[in-house]
Amino acid sequence: MVKDLTTASRDKLTIFTVMGHLTDFEKTYDTMTYQACPECSSKVNPEWKIKGFECKKCQKLVPQHYAYMFRALLADCSETTWVAFSRESAKKVFKGMSASEFKGKFRSQQAAQEFFKE
Repeated sequence: MVKDLTTASRDKLTIFTVMGHLTDFEKTYDTMTYQACPECSSKVNPEWKIKGFECKKCQKLVPQHYAYMFRALLADCSETTWVAFSRESAKKVFKGMSASEFKGKFRSQQAAQEFFKE
């Protein structure tokens, strides 16, 4: 019961393994990634497209790069719960595909859905 564990342990970090199936995504294909700094993964300022993208945390211009950030509905034999995915955990969901590759490959919601049927 994942919900019981997360409710009981809000005060401290608890790491555990959950097995289940992803049954739905909270966002559409075009909002599952964001423009990010390749060094710190902070969201970058897209207003600097001509010269690059400004990372305020690193205080420099960086090339175009995407990172994952989405939530998916995880179901097992007992219940469902929403789980957040980012960076490497999200990359595993997409069979090792980087967020930049994902952004380039899927130009429509239908194309993204076909990927999950495989």
